[in-house]
Amino acid sequence: MIYLDATFLTGRYRGTLMDATCINGNNEFYPFAFAIVSSENKDNWFYFLENLQHVVDGRPIVFLSDANSKPVLDLFYKAAYSYTPSNFEEDLRGMHAIGAGHVANYIRTIPKQKWANAFFPVCRYGAHSSTLAESFNNWVLPFKKFPAFVLLDAIHLKVMEKMSERRILGLETFNTRLTPEYEALLKENIDIGRTWTVVQSMERLYEVRSSGAHFVDLLQKTCTCHRWRVNGFPCAHACASIKATREDIYSFVDPYFTTEWYNRTYQEIILPIPNYDKPQSYDPSDRVIVPIPVPPPGRRRTQSFKNAYEKQKTKMMCTTMYTLVYNGCF
Repeated sequence: MIYLDATFLTGRYRGTLMDATCINGNNEFYPFAFAIVSSENKDNWFYFLENLQHVVDGRPIVFLSDANSKPVLDLFYKAAYSYTPSNFEEDLRGMHAIGAGHVANYIRTIPKQKWANAFFPVCRYGAHSSTLAESFNNWVLPFKKFPAFVLLDAIHLKVMEKMSERRILGLETFNTRLTPEYEALLKENIDIGRTWTVVQSMERLYEVRSSGAHFVDLLQKTCTCHRWRVNGFPCAHACASIKATREDIYSFVDPYFTTEWYNRTYQEIILPIPNYDKPQSYDPSDRVIVPIPVPPPGRRRTQSFKNAYEKQKTKMMCTTMYTLVYNGCF
């Protein structure tokens, strides 16, 4: 999963920092790519995505965003997180029930395979929101006022340092087959399904009886709760079935969650960029064209008009200074 976001720069020449962020195997953010552009618009997004496409092996790029309102969007969240088409439709019918049918009708026109769990075409590894991209923006917040070249150098040093820290962390402290985050989740799923009844239907096909009956196909790595397909990680029903077979449960976990893959994520080293041998003086004919500042979106600040009940601020005048000026002392 790759998350895209943009944040405004606050330096002298403004501009926008676009970034692509991923999640590593321990549910931490991983800076993937970034670019500085004049402003956030359609052309610059196409420029960023065209260059990003060269390094993602042709995989689809999906925009994910968060919303912030009540109560209709609570149902929207439920629909987005639903694991089955029936639950998805049930949540949209709930919008009709509260008088927001026009919202549900509009949502049905949006390609569901780009944002809804039940229709997402590939595994999304349990990631649902773009808050990860906000983590990157907060990460580089102190540098947003820097000029472009200084900003790029600051991000380069920050990424280099983070890569080194996590490379050491994975090699020296991760002593389990899965990363700590998902090792704990696997144990939790095993404990949840420990008391459930597992009945074999045929080879690799099981029925798991919990609060309801679910079918688990170990060959296709699917469960009727759909969590295994969406998250890429065995659900509690799958863990109960695997334990009944006495097979190695780790063989059913996607390699993405393993410590080995975590370490491979950080095995590439970002080398320092020395500048001790760079020229100290430059040819006067070399000119740098100063970019034209682009005003940020939104309304300009203007003087607000006070309401009748608001107190008007009166200008204060220093009487001593007034007397000196009046008498011609200045």
